[in-house]
Amino acid sequence: SVQNGASATFTTTTLADADEVSVVVTDGNSCVATSSIITTTVNVLPTLALSGSTGPMSCGGSDGTITLSTTGLSDGSYTVDYAGGTLTMAVLGNVGTISGLASGTYNDITITETNCTSVADIDVTLSDPTPPTAGISSSDGDNIICDGDSVTFTATGGTNYDFLLNGVSVQNGASATFTTTTLADADEVSVVVTDGNSCVATSSIITTTVNVLPTLALSGSTGPMSCGGSDGTITLSTTGLSDGSYTVDYAGGTLTMAVLGN
Repeated sequence: SVQNGASATFTTTTLADADEVSVVVTDGNSCVATSSIITTTVNVLPTLALSGSTGPMSCGGSDGTITLSTTGLSDGSYTVDYAGGTLTMAVLGNVGTISGLASGTYNDITITETNCTSVADIDVTLSDPTPPTAGISSSDGDNIICDGDSVTFTATGGTNYDFLLNGVSVQNGASATFTTTTLADADEVSVVVTDGNSCVATSSIITTTVNVLPTLALSGSTGPMSCGGSDGTITLSTTGLSDGSYTVDYAGGTLTMAVLGN
């Protein structure tokens, strides 16, 4: 006997497999009768416990794994539930392995077997490898050049380098250097770096100031009006110079040049 009295109900959470429950009933006349027997099949409650996880070997890869210790499960393949859907778990020797996973969050992992659901909700986050640190430098220290000057940009941090000029790819490959003589004023150069794990990072931007290259072309000259005089002139056509006074160099030193309307 596990309960005797006026209550017509008996509640338990401790039934074992094949336990038999019956009841002996006594009425108001002290007459007694025994019920039939109810035999209950109690299935083992499966359990899952997180024992480890590894993220994908490469960025964007799908070879991450979650490893679980299990009880109540025979060796074989099972479907487990999580917040995002279902996954396949292989069990061998009370070790469950879920493989082929991308980076992401796998929350509320449970398993239901013979209508019994594991109690613990397991949460796992898988991450891609750490992305590279993309670096870029310019051969021109102050990033101020004259039109047509050659500039070399050097990248660091990966195995593949996609150089961008104003956001548009101009060189993509294993070379970590990009050389150009065609920069325009305020052009922006950056680089997208990819490492050996297929992880990607973008560098900072280098903005270059390109000053106009001044030009001089001889258009005429006159000698002094008198021997020993100092009233000779050289006339030059110019580009890239505003009206004003400038110092020009020559083999013997410097001269002053007045510019008016090129």
